Amino acid sequence: MIPNIRFGDERTYKLSCAGITKHDVIAVGSHGCMKLVVERAYFQRGLNYVIESLKPSALIVYGAMPQEVFAPYQEMGIEILQFDSEFMQSRKAVDA
Repeated sequence: MIPNIRFGDERTYKLSCAGITKHDVIAVGSHGCMKLVVERAYFQRGLNYVIESLKPSALIVYGAMPQEVFAPYQEMGIEILQFDSEFMQSRKAVDA
C-alpha cells in the first residue's frame, strides 16, 4: 500500500506524516493546487516539509507537476512518477 499524503497549512504538516514509514514510496495529489500563486506556495511548503520529514525513495504525483516545484526533489535523487488527473485527461482529449 502506498500512503497518499494530504496536508493543508502548517498546522497539518506534522499530522500528515504521522505513522508513515521513512524512505518509502509516497503519493501526493497536486490537482487543484497549482493554478493560483498562493495555493502553489502552500503546496510547495507542505511538500517540502513532507520530503524533509519522510525522505521518500519515490514520489507519485496525481495532477500537475511543474518543474519549478518538483525539480529540486528530482535533483535529490527522488524518483517522481506523474499521473494526469481525470480533468487533465479530459482537457487533453478536447485540445487534441
